[in-house]
Amino acid sequence: PAEKQCQSCGAILSSEAVICTNCGTDLRTGKKIAGVEIKKPEKKRKKFPVGIIIVLLIVAINGFMGYKFLTGCGKRMDKFISKSNQIRLARIAVENANWDIRRNAVKKVTDQVLLAKIAVESKDRSVRHAAVERLTDQVLLAKIAVGDKDWYVRRAAVEKLTNQALLAKIAVESKDTYVRQTAVEKLTNQALLAKIAVGDKDHNVRRDAVERLTDQVLLAKIAVEDKSGYEIGSAACRERE
Repeated sequence: PAEKQCQSCGAILSSEAVICTNCGTDLRTGKKIAGVEIKKPEKKRKKFPVGIIIVLLIVAINGFMGYKFLTGCGKRMDKFISKSNQIRLARIAVENANWDIRRNAVKKVTDQVLLAKIAVESKDRSVRHAAVERLTDQVLLAKIAVGDKDWYVRRAAVEKLTNQALLAKIAVESKDTYVRQTAVEKLTNQALLAKIAVGDKDHNVRRDAVERLTDQVLLAKIAVEDKSGYEIGSAACRERE
């Protein structure tokens, strides 16, 4: 069909149109008609494709999962490297020809299993001593306190003990005077201290046991019954305080 153009706004209109639907001008007179409401066609909103949204979600989820995976791998790798370094340090502590390097290596070991292995297997007493100083396993420390071939290491093991039952066992059963003495210095069991004060074969151990006593009844008993000399005087003096 034929078309005509609005002289006012230039809109293309039907040949039968009388009023411009774009600007409201009367096509016959060329004047704009007041009060005429022009209804402009609504622009259709562009719909975002659902497929693209799904793809973006999948990419985001995969990215997040990939990040978590890589982060987890990084942490596992750090642990692996740390463990490898610990094993290497433990090997140096036992096998290196230089005693100073061996001792410094063991001071950097933190793995308790490796420290236990060094404390038991090393032939160098200074290395075993350094390993013992970093151990926390009470049962193993007690075993070393009784079984190590060097008194220096045995005493270090006792000094690390806090378990009263293990200390009591060592204070009574150890054949090493220095080890028994160190164990007694950490004991709190008053009845056991009193027993050691009158029963131990070494004068210094008996004296240390008396000095750890605070129970007045036990001190009085020792003061009356003990015949060793020093312990009687010490116990009697403490009873009178």
